[in-house]
Amino acid sequence: MRAKDQFFSIIGHDLKSPFNNIIGFVSLLSDEDVELAPEKTREYAALIVESAQNTNALLDTLLACSSGMAATFGSTLNKVRAAPFTSHCQGAKASLPLTTKRRI
Repeated sequence: MRAKDQFFSIIGHDLKSPFNNIIGFVSLLSDEDVELAPEKTREYAALIVESAQNTNALLDTLLACSSGMAATFGSTLNKVRAAPFTSHCQGAKASLPLTTKRRI
């Protein structure tokens, strides 16, 4: 569970930063009180496009990974007989009535 939480924390941070950049530049461009030279406006617009493209690429990668993981997990789940894997646990079987009685 910890790895999943850490994964989502990293992804959240990686998505939040580009969106903050986009919001900041769009706010600056749309602020009527700020006078920008045309070259600065183009520069900021280019940064917005770059940030949006990078974020889109990150989302595409995440979607590809998640569908790839789903396909991998789906193809590796098979029914198996447990007996061959539990034959070394014969002693534990004898103690099952005790563990059940004690609710262990």
